[in-house]
Amino acid sequence: MIASVGFVSRDKKWEDTGLAVVKTSARVPGITWIAGGRSTSDRFERLRAWVEGREVLCRHTVLYPRYLSQDDLDVVYGAADVAVLNSGPTPYSTSGQLHLALAYGCPVIASRVPLYDDAEACGLRFDGAVELMRVLANLGANREQLEVLAARARQAAATTSWSRVAAMHDQ
Repeated sequence: MIASVGFVSRDKKWEDTGLAVVKTSARVPGITWIAGGRSTSDRFERLRAWVEGREVLCRHTVLYPRYLSQDDLDVVYGAADVAVLNSGPTPYSTSGQLHLALAYGCPVIASRVPLYDDAEACGLRFDGAVELMRVLANLGANREQLEVLAARARQAAATTSWSRVAAMHDQ
């Protein structure tokens, strides 16, 4: 299962992620994409209409038109095999979306933009929908690589956990 949780804005490439899910579904049966987030414009409704207009994608997608609650996040990231973070250039220097996935120890596949540079050591990077599709298909066929990514994500989560940060402040 693929999780994409975050703000639904014009710089996030939700449609590219959806296309990669469609293309990967032929090679990885049972692939599912959970996409959730909030938008201050009609962006989410346009995304929903775009997904619903694609029968194959519609069968493989669950959309949440809001920010997910802590309980929802526990379920989504508890079930996710990987988090896909896809953005174009943005003025922001770091991603709450990335750090949330890592806090759950969820492996990350992130687009190659500075926003996601923190994913370099513990995840995979991609450029565009075609490369994302290849990465997803390879992970679907290679569970061992997915386990390596999961171990890296858990390690990243452990080094930045509140208990670890608190202990460093107590020293």
